[in-house]
Amino acid sequence: MLKHLRFYADRDRDLDLGEKIEVFVDGNDYILREQGYVLREGSMEFTVENVDCYVASFEQLDQETLGRVIRQSDDLMRSTLMANRHRDVIVDVNNEYRIDKQNARKIENISLDKAYFLTHKDPKTVRGANSRNALLLCYTFDMDDIVEYYSNRPSSYEDVNIYAWAHNFVLTKEGDIAVDVMDMEVNKSLVFTDPQMFFDAVITSHLGEYEYEEVSVEALP
Repeated sequence: MLKHLRFYADRDRDLDLGEKIEVFVDGNDYILREQGYVLREGSMEFTVENVDCYVASFEQLDQETLGRVIRQSDDLMRSTLMANRHRDVIVDVNNEYRIDKQNARKIENISLDKAYFLTHKDPKTVRGANSRNALLLCYTFDMDDIVEYYSNRPSSYEDVNIYAWAHNFVLTKEGDIAVDVMDMEVNKSLVFTDPQMFFDAVITSHLGEYEYEEVSVEALP
Protein backbone atom coordinates (compact mmCIF):
# COMPACT_ATOMS: atom_id res chain seq x y z
CA MET A 1 0.00 0.00 0.00
CA LEU A 2 2.85 2.39 0.80
CA LYS A 3 4.00 2.34 -2.82
CA HIS A 4 0.81 4.21 -3.71
CA LEU A 5 1.53 7.03 -1.25
CA ARG A 6 3.82 10.05 -1.51
CA PHE A 7 5.22 11.64 1.63
CA TYR A 8 6.68 15.14 1.59
CA ALA A 9 7.68 17.78 4.12
CA ASP A 10 7.24 21.52 4.22
CA ARG A 11 11.05 21.74 4.22
CA ASP A 12 13.54 19.12 3.10
CA ARG A 13 16.94 20.83 3.12
CA ASP A 14 19.14 22.95 5.38
CA LEU A 15 17.60 21.24 8.40
CA ASP A 16 19.19 21.34 11.83
CA LEU A 17 19.05 18.71 14.52
CA GLY A 18 15.98 19.20 16.74
CA GLU A 19 14.04 21.35 14.27
CA LYS A 20 10.32 20.75 13.72
CA ILE A 21 9.00 19.91 10.25
CA GLU A 22 5.49 19.17 9.01
CA VAL A 23 4.99 16.02 6.93
CA PHE A 24 2.12 15.56 4.45
CA VAL A 25 0.92 12.57 2.44
CA ASP A 26 -1.06 12.19 -0.76
CA GLY A 27 -1.87 9.33 -3.11
CA ASN A 28 -4.23 7.89 -5.72
CA ASP A 29 -7.66 7.91 -4.06
CA TYR A 30 -9.10 5.36 -6.51
CA ILE A 31 -6.39 2.77 -5.91
CA LEU A 32 -6.54 3.30 -2.16
CA ARG A 33 -10.31 2.83 -2.10
CA GLU A 34 -9.93 -0.36 -4.13
CA GLN A 35 -7.71 -1.67 -1.35
CA GLY A 36 -10.10 -0.54 1.38
CA TYR A 37 -8.32 2.63 2.49
CA VAL A 38 -9.49 6.22 2.73
CA LEU A 39 -6.86 8.97 2.65
CA ARG A 40 -7.62 11.68 5.16
CA GLU A 41 -6.35 15.21 4.80
CA GLY A 42 -3.92 16.45 7.37
CA SER A 43 -0.29 16.40 8.42
CA MET A 44 1.97 15.35 11.28
CA GLU A 45 4.78 17.22 12.97
CA PHE A 46 8.14 15.49 13.38
CA THR A 47 11.39 16.43 15.11
CA VAL A 48 14.49 16.22 12.93
CA GLU A 49 16.76 13.43 14.17
CA ASN A 50 19.72 11.47 12.81
CA VAL A 51 20.90 14.17 10.44
CA ASP A 52 24.32 15.63 9.72
CA CYS A 53 24.57 19.27 10.77
CA TYR A 54 27.24 21.96 10.92
CA VAL A 55 29.07 22.44 14.19
CA ALA A 56 27.63 25.43 16.04
CA SER A 57 30.22 25.97 18.80
CA PHE A 58 33.81 25.13 19.63
CA GLU A 59 32.69 22.90 22.53
CA GLN A 60 31.36 20.37 20.01
CA LEU A 61 34.85 19.68 18.64
CA ASP A 62 36.65 16.66 20.09
CA GLN A 63 40.34 16.45 20.93
CA GLU A 64 41.11 13.94 18.20
CA THR A 65 39.71 16.21 15.48
CA LEU A 66 41.48 19.24 16.93
CA GLY A 67 44.74 17.31 17.01
CA ARG A 68 44.45 16.42 13.31
CA VAL A 69 43.65 20.03 12.42
CA ILE A 70 46.52 21.49 14.42
CA ARG A 71 49.08 19.01 13.08
CA GLN A 72 48.01 19.80 9.52
CA SER A 73 48.04 23.52 10.28
CA ASP A 74 51.56 23.38 11.75
CA ASP A 75 52.88 21.49 8.74
CA LEU A 76 51.09 23.79 6.32
CA MET A 77 52.33 26.90 8.07
CA ARG A 78 55.97 25.84 8.06
CA SER A 79 55.93 24.62 4.48
CA THR A 80 54.23 27.82 3.32
CA LEU A 81 56.76 30.05 5.04
CA MET A 82 59.75 28.04 3.88
CA ALA A 83 58.54 27.83 0.30
CA ASN A 84 57.48 31.47 0.47
CA ARG A 85 54.26 30.59 -1.33
CA HIS A 86 52.41 33.52 0.21
CA ARG A 87 53.06 37.03 -1.09
CA ASP A 88 56.32 38.11 0.44
CA VAL A 89 54.96 41.32 1.92
CA ILE A 90 54.35 41.96 5.61
CA VAL A 91 52.11 44.95 6.20
CA ASP A 92 52.33 47.49 8.95
CA VAL A 93 50.30 50.64 9.43
CA ASN A 94 53.01 52.81 7.88
CA ASN A 95 55.66 50.46 6.56
CA GLU A 96 56.01 47.39 4.41
CA TYR A 97 58.48 44.59 5.02
CA ARG A 98 59.53 41.74 2.84
CA ILE A 99 60.60 38.26 3.85
CA ASP A 100 63.91 37.45 2.26
CA LYS A 101 63.23 34.38 0.12
CA GLN A 102 66.47 32.68 1.06
CA ASN A 103 66.43 33.46 4.75
CA ALA A 104 62.75 32.57 5.19
CA ARG A 105 64.06 29.05 5.72
CA LYS A 106 65.73 30.29 8.89
CA ILE A 107 62.36 31.03 10.50
CA GLU A 108 62.24 28.48 13.28
CA ASN A 109 60.28 29.86 16.22
CA ILE A 110 56.78 29.64 14.78
CA SER A 111 54.30 29.38 17.63
CA LEU A 112 50.52 29.11 17.93
CA ASP A 113 49.50 32.32 19.67
CA LYS A 114 45.70 32.62 19.46
CA ALA A 115 42.71 30.72 18.12
CA TYR A 116 39.16 31.74 17.23
CA PHE A 117 36.07 29.76 16.27
CA LEU A 118 33.66 31.52 13.92
CA THR A 119 30.08 30.50 13.16
CA HIS A 120 27.88 32.01 10.48
CA LYS A 121 24.91 33.92 11.88
CA ASP A 122 22.56 32.45 9.28
CA PRO A 123 24.19 29.29 7.85
CA LYS A 124 21.11 28.44 5.79
CA THR A 125 21.89 31.39 3.54
CA VAL A 126 25.43 30.16 2.82
CA ARG A 127 25.87 28.58 -0.59
CA GLY A 128 28.62 26.60 -2.26
CA ALA A 129 31.95 26.15 -0.54
CA ASN A 130 31.62 29.24 1.66
CA SER A 131 32.24 28.70 5.35
CA ARG A 132 29.42 27.84 7.73
CA ASN A 133 32.01 27.74 10.50
CA ALA A 134 35.79 28.01 10.79
CA LEU A 135 38.61 27.50 13.25
CA LEU A 136 41.28 30.19 12.82
CA LEU A 137 44.73 29.35 14.14
CA CYS A 138 46.94 32.42 14.53
CA TYR A 139 50.72 32.04 14.62
CA THR A 140 53.62 34.35 15.34
CA PHE A 141 57.29 34.37 14.47
CA ASP A 142 60.05 36.80 15.33
CA MET A 143 60.87 39.81 13.16
CA ASP A 144 64.55 39.06 13.74
CA ASP A 145 64.19 36.22 11.26
CA ILE A 146 63.39 38.73 8.52
CA VAL A 147 66.60 40.19 7.16
CA GLU A 148 65.47 42.29 4.21
CA TYR A 149 63.04 45.18 4.48
CA TYR A 150 61.98 48.28 2.62
CA SER A 151 62.40 50.84 5.38
CA ASN A 152 63.66 51.15 8.94
CA ARG A 153 62.08 48.60 11.21
CA PRO A 154 60.31 50.08 14.28
CA SER A 155 61.86 48.60 17.41
CA SER A 156 58.42 48.13 18.96
CA TYR A 157 57.50 45.37 16.52
CA GLU A 158 58.97 41.99 17.33
CA ASP A 159 56.36 39.48 16.22
CA VAL A 160 54.77 38.76 12.89
CA ASN A 161 51.20 37.44 12.82
CA ILE A 162 49.96 34.97 10.21
CA TYR A 163 47.04 32.56 10.27
CA ALA A 164 45.63 29.33 8.89
CA TRP A 165 42.09 28.04 9.03
CA ALA A 166 39.96 24.92 8.74
CA HIS A 167 36.30 25.30 7.93
CA ASN A 168 32.93 23.60 7.55
CA PHE A 169 33.12 21.23 10.51
CA VAL A 170 30.18 18.80 10.43
CA LEU A 171 28.64 16.89 13.31
CA THR A 172 27.51 13.64 11.70
CA LYS A 173 24.38 11.75 12.67
CA GLU A 174 26.68 9.12 14.19
CA GLY A 175 28.05 11.77 16.57
CA ASP A 176 31.47 12.15 14.91
CA ILE A 177 33.13 15.34 13.69
CA ALA A 178 33.99 15.50 10.00
CA VAL A 179 36.32 18.07 8.45
CA ASP A 180 38.58 17.96 5.41
CA VAL A 181 42.02 18.86 6.75
CA MET A 182 43.38 18.77 3.20
CA ASP A 183 41.11 21.74 2.48
CA MET A 184 42.89 23.88 5.07
CA GLU A 185 44.43 27.14 3.92
CA VAL A 186 47.09 29.61 5.00
CA ASN A 187 46.54 33.30 4.44
CA LYS A 188 48.74 33.71 1.37
CA SER A 189 48.19 37.41 0.79
CA LEU A 190 49.10 39.47 3.83
CA VAL A 191 50.59 38.94 7.25
CA PHE A 192 50.73 41.59 9.93
CA THR A 193 53.09 43.19 12.41
CA ASP A 194 50.39 45.26 14.12
CA PRO A 195 48.21 43.17 16.50
CA GLN A 196 45.11 45.37 16.18
CA MET A 197 45.35 45.48 12.41
CA PHE A 198 45.68 41.70 12.44
CA PHE A 199 42.57 41.29 14.65
CA ASP A 200 40.57 43.67 12.47
CA ALA A 201 41.47 41.73 9.33
CA VAL A 202 40.89 38.29 10.83
CA ILE A 203 37.85 38.93 13.03
CA THR A 204 36.35 42.42 12.91
CA SER A 205 35.93 42.44 9.14
CA HIS A 206 33.73 39.32 9.38
CA LEU A 207 31.44 40.36 12.23
CA GLY A 208 28.65 41.33 9.84
CA GLU A 209 28.12 37.68 8.96
CA TYR A 210 29.87 35.71 11.70
CA GLU A 211 29.94 35.41 15.45
CA TYR A 212 33.23 34.47 17.08
CA GLU A 213 34.57 33.03 20.28
CA GLU A 214 38.19 33.19 21.38
CA VAL A 215 39.59 29.76 22.12
CA SER A 216 42.14 29.18 24.86
CA VAL A 217 45.31 27.87 23.26
CA GLU A 218 45.90 25.89 26.45
CA ALA A 219 42.69 23.95 25.69
CA LEU A 220 44.09 22.76 22.37
CA PRO A 221 45.93 19.42 22.14
